[in-house]
Amino acid sequence: MENWEDLSSGQLRTALKDLEDKIHSSEEKNRARRLPRRPDNFKDAKRSEEVTREYGSLNDNLRKLYERWESVSSHLEGRAPGE
Repeated sequence: MENWEDLSSGQLRTALKDLEDKIHSSEEKNRARRLPRRPDNFKDAKRSEEVTREYGSLNDNLRKLYERWESVSSHLEGRAPGE
């Protein structure tokens, strides 16, 4: 995990904004692909495996981004204004 303590409040706000942008992008990618909702993805066992793996990877990435966002956000909230 990153050492958020070493960053200024401005750097934390920038990191938070960057994470929000990445989260938004990942959510859009998940929605656009709608992998599990397409029946043709499951007609073939190999394709089904690929789709399941890709969907899991996308969701794992999104979970990690949210965890990082929560960590940065809590460090920023714990700072005194102007710190």
